[in-house]
Amino acid sequence: MQVDNNLFTSAAAYIMGLSPIVEVKGTKEELQVFTEALETSRDVYRILQGGATMELMSEALASKSEKAHAFEAKFGLKWPF
Repeated sequence: MQVDNNLFTSAAAYIMGLSPIVEVKGTKEELQVFTEALETSRDVYRILQGGATMELMSEALASKSEKAHAFEAKFGLKWPF
């Protein structure tokens, strides 16, 4: 999987609720790690927009942190979100 600024730009747009058209290729494992980091980041963004409880936010941030670490382990890059 090629991880570059274009991919991160599209990821940022997706996290904020837009629907960028992007083709992402990689192994099943790479795509899973990327998707999980992306989805948990979007979850945190949505929670921030909706004024959720501290407990819900804490759980979402813990999950995002876990998925960001998995991304870093897989690709050798920090998850920027």
